[in-house]
Amino acid sequence: MAKNSIISRMAGSKAPRRVALAAGLVGLGVIFLCVWLGCGGNWSRIEGRGGFVQALGNGQFRLFLWVATGSVLLLAVLVGWLVRLGGNLRRRLGRQRGTVIIEFAMVLPIAMVISLIMVQSSLLMGGFLCVNYASYCAARSAIVYIPQQTDDEAVNQVNHLSDENLSGKLWRIKSAAAWAVMPTGNGENENSSDYAEVLSSGLQHVYGEYNRSAPGWVAELIGRKLGYAEEHTSVELSPPYDEESMQYGEHEDIQVTVRHNLCLSVPYAGRILAALDSEHSMDLGDGRYAVEVTVPCTLTNEGTADTIDVENFPD
Repeated sequence: MAKNSIISRMAGSKAPRRVALAAGLVGLGVIFLCVWLGCGGNWSRIEGRGGFVQALGNGQFRLFLWVATGSVLLLAVLVGWLVRLGGNLRRRLGRQRGTVIIEFAMVLPIAMVISLIMVQSSLLMGGFLCVNYASYCAARSAIVYIPQQTDDEAVNQVNHLSDENLSGKLWRIKSAAAWAVMPTGNGENENSSDYAEVLSSGLQHVYGEYNRSAPGWVAELIGRKLGYAEEHTSVELSPPYDEESMQYGEHEDIQVTVRHNLCLSVPYAGRILAALDSEHSMDLGDGRYAVEVTVPCTLTNEGTADTIDVENFPD
């Protein structure tokens, strides 16, 4: 059995370093994949507006990055140390059958915990970028809908600045944020959104146009993910210069702040990350935790409605 120990056979003067380097590269690949998945599989959210470089300016994002990078380094060191230790065990214990089991038993629990932490922190980085994108979507929606005339809100006027009391315009702004951040949501134990049927049927129609059957998650999961996004996302507008009338000026800067609770879905690692970021973490119940991420975005109000007044000309 000792002859078949991969770790023991790889032990040598340079093997630990090479194996550690390989483990580090694999870990970096896993981080990249998890960040991409955390962004909903959308590359533009990583490199676009509010992307990775801009997110580095946020201390919370840097915490997730440090945890993920540190996990890779620890995992690489652990694997390299194990390779060297395997050679020592083989020399000390000879060809005893228990050598492989000893190697495996020593490394598995620690490696599993480190790997789970690496995955969870990487998903949080992707989720943070997704919230960044959601804040831009909300701000873009704000500067488009605020200039509109509605039944209860005048041009450039918003009745409420916080979604505790949703007006028509603020509902559209929040919806833009919730739909953008939906890929990061947890849909396992959530209530479905009121728009779940519309979303599901629309996606099924798109798949049907390509003569393909919609995957199971379209009917079973997508509505609950949207439900989680709607329940755990909030928006807040900066007050206008003219607070008395609650009316924004033409071409006035409007800041929209989006808050979203990123679910820590990886077992065991979620609790550890919640403890590391205790300032923003919360207990969702049923052994689930979340981290609140807050991202503001400022855009310039379009200022005027997109309607043309009808002019009456004399006969």
